[in-house]
Amino acid sequence: MEEAMNMLIWLIVVCLSSLCIHVYNVLWVRPERVREKLSRQGIRGPPPSFLTGNVSQMKRISSDHIEASAGPLTANYALSMFPYFERWTQIYGQVYMYTTGNVQNLYISDLGVVKEISLFKSWDLGKPVYLSPQLRSLLGDSVVRSNGQAWAHQKKIIAPEFFVDKVKVIHRLPAS
Repeated sequence: MEEAMNMLIWLIVVCLSSLCIHVYNVLWVRPERVREKLSRQGIRGPPPSFLTGNVSQMKRISSDHIEASAGPLTANYALSMFPYFERWTQIYGQVYMYTTGNVQNLYISDLGVVKEISLFKSWDLGKPVYLSPQLRSLLGDSVVRSNGQAWAHQKKIIAPEFFVDKVKVIHRLPAS
């Protein structure tokens, strides 16, 4: 009886330690590998904390910005909504990485790189798969949520609407 109890305790200890190792691997080791690969390519970013990544820094920068700008809203709404992107762009350049939880995000504001990415023809370039099930009821199978061949087809259909000539025509419409 005592031997069976010792075996059960041993099994529980092994299972718990395996679970802890797995959680540590998912929450820290894998994201650290991604950060390391990007840093070898010259892409830096703010240092993340263990569980929250850069979310606490984002909140702090946002609250500091709100306190500092009590005046009227400006046309630069991106700076008002995401002041941490502006601050990190000043520190790390136009291409940097930041972390939300254990997810690594690559921020690109360099227009040349954005244009190169938009010309990329792979069907793998699309939206994160982990967001798809939660957003389906809200967005359906739109270009915002789709991947693969469906995404490529939808992009091909809507791309002509964003050509410079069509955008200029819309911009010239008189206000009613």
